[in-house]
Amino acid sequence: MLAALQDRTAIAARLHKQIAGELDAVRETLIDRTRRKIAEGKLVEARDELARFVPLQDPKIATIVALIDKELEIRKLLEQSGSETAPQKLAAIYSRLAELVPDSTAYRQNAARYSAAAR
Repeated sequence: MLAALQDRTAIAARLHKQIAGELDAVRETLIDRTRRKIAEGKLVEARDELARFVPLQDPKIATIVALIDKELEIRKLLEQSGSETAPQKLAAIYSRLAELVPDSTAYRQNAARYSAAAR
């Protein structure tokens, strides 16, 4: 009985190691495909594909999805800023951009400028 239990434990350990290896290979393939799609400018496609794998709770996948989401939001806000003329809306847009890209002095300055103009 003890021998059978040890055999099952050994089989389970081998299976666990094999599954972990296969998951690592899938993750690497997914990351490579994501890189290619990003290089081709297909951010939405890359994000949608990665989102299917979020339930795996892989920190790399979650980080990449968050970064793509951030980039898509920045692009959307920049597009809106080009067509918006109302100072209060521009202030909100640039305030959000300043939050998303804290190193950008231009976004902070524009947020302050449009906030002052909205008053």
